[in-house]
Amino acid sequence: MDCLMNGTITFPEKYPFEPPVLKFITKTFHPNIYTNGKVCLSLLGTWSGKGGESWSTESNIYQVLIAIQSVIFCEEPYFNEPGWEKDRNTEKGRI
Repeated sequence: MDCLMNGTITFPEKYPFEPPVLKFITKTFHPNIYTNGKVCLSLLGTWSGKGGESWSTESNIYQVLIAIQSVIFCEEPYFNEPGWEKDRNTEKGRI
């Protein structure tokens, strides 16, 4: 991504038993960022994930930052959305 993004990370009182809350301050259009700036990731508990995708007491902020790097700061984020991954590298996905 060629833009500067600002955000906040808030650690709840029950951390690490609850995930941190991440919000982008910089307005951006992205399928994993709500209009209020809240970041939507299975690891953060904003989307139901499977197995290792959900927050646990073994999770850490490093994992969250890696998830943001791979899911949010990628060239085609819409293919990370449930139901769209099957359209990657297809004619329908290029429309």
